[in-house]
Amino acid sequence: MDRALDRAVHGAPDRAPGTRGGPADGAPPDEPALAPALLTRIATLNFGLGRVDEADREFAAARRRVRDPGLLAALVAQQAYHLAARGECRRALALLDAAAPGRPAAPAHPIAVAARATAIAQLGRCRQAAALCDAALDAGVPPGLPPVIPEPLPALLAARHAALLLAGDAAGARAGIAAAVHGEPPPSRGDRAPLELCLAQAERTLGAVAAATRLARSAEHDLAGTWLHAVAAGELAHLAALRGDRAEAEEALAAARRGASPAARLAGFWAELAEPWVIALRDGQAAGAAAALALAGRARAAGAHGFELLALHDVVRLAPPRSIPCRRAATRLADLAVAFEGDLAKAAAAHARALAAGDPAALTAASRELERIGLPLPSAEAAAQAADLLVAAGREVPARAAHARAWYLGARCEGARTPALARVREPRLTAREGEVAALAAGGLSSKQIAARLAMSVRTVDNHLRAVYLKLGIAGRTELVHVGVRPPSGVGRAP
Repeated sequence: MDRALDRAVHGAPDRAPGTRGGPADGAPPDEPALAPALLTRIATLNFGLGRVDEADREFAAARRRVRDPGLLAALVAQQAYHLAARGECRRALALLDAAAPGRPAAPAHPIAVAARATAIAQLGRCRQAAALCDAALDAGVPPGLPPVIPEPLPALLAARHAALLLAGDAAGARAGIAAAVHGEPPPSRGDRAPLELCLAQAERTLGAVAAATRLARSAEHDLAGTWLHAVAAGELAHLAALRGDRAEAEEALAAARRGASPAARLAGFWAELAEPWVIALRDGQAAGAAAALALAGRARAAGAHGFELLALHDVVRLAPPRSIPCRRAATRLADLAVAFEGDLAKAAAAHARALAAGDPAALTAASRELERIGLPLPSAEAAAQAADLLVAAGREVPARAAHARAWYLGARCEGARTPALARVREPRLTAREGEVAALAAGGLSSKQIAARLAMSVRTVDNHLRAVYLKLGIAGRTELVHVGVRPPSGVGRAP
């Protein structure tokens, strides 16, 4: 890269690395021709070699020297993206804001949009960040812009994806990435792996643990040798820990730590989110909760408040009720619920508040809200926490309902076996009782169920009474509340 840049700047034969002279004819360099070598060299220093300070010095020197408005805009965009990727979100925004006024007219670079969206999502403006990315994706890449690294379209998709996850719209995040992965024309191999990694994060958030694992394994293989490999390894560690596979989780987490790069500090938080779950497997829930609280503190210190939010919710998912870590997480989540757009922060804060108070009714309400926004695994965990409190209070019937809810929701999560769900057992319904319960949850009357299953109405009602007793509920309207889902094509899923 040094030699290529030397040729672009000087129009001269290769010089020894580190030596620079002026153009042979005294003329200034052709800046548009210089752009690819200059921008690629800086990206290689930053992302490829992790020499972030040297990359910053190169940015500063180039911005003092460059006069071409297109190249200047690309330099500012790429530098802001580098800062955001390191977690220096406020510095990235300050750079973008300072570069806007008084500059020569130049098209806005999509990478600048991705940098701004990445930064403001971490500061709570998740919906605004996603809207910025949507507008830039709709507009496409303006012609004539100098190339930057990473490519604009994958960077915009990744920024939009993270913003939607932090807003609590995991389904929207999955849909956007899936459309890009499976769209026409198909992405290149180099672009597909980062998108598969994003898709794995969305699937995990939505409780599709097995699907997420397949995607993460594919991405981890294809990202070997890149700055994103550590993030993919961390995702595999997170998924293995959620499945209760300690050996695989520890091995993948070690790989993530070895590959961590200072250039990708923000993305590295995705990998760090695995650590509390691995520690919980090895040392118990309280240790995992303490690790999650420490991670939240590091994210807050870095200004990565989106990852602080995720880590604090993990504290709540791991901590004992009324414990000090839970109360501390609840206090901070109450602040983030005010600052963050979308449903996630508010739902996490309600979960924390209920567990800190040891209130099973509030935990059940939090479970329903987490389910509503598409988070079945934390929803199942909140129900399991409610069940434990009810058992401790000797309230057997509502405890059965909470246990049933935890089991049915957890069963949707493709093999997830988190600490909160370890004590949850499948309700002891017979095969016929389960079939009748599912049809009743879909809204069918006893007469309709009887006709469908070729039995009498009385038999259907007898089965339903047995179901209500075993699940600790009062009637068919509560079947959906404990998580019973109708079969495909019957009624509608909750």
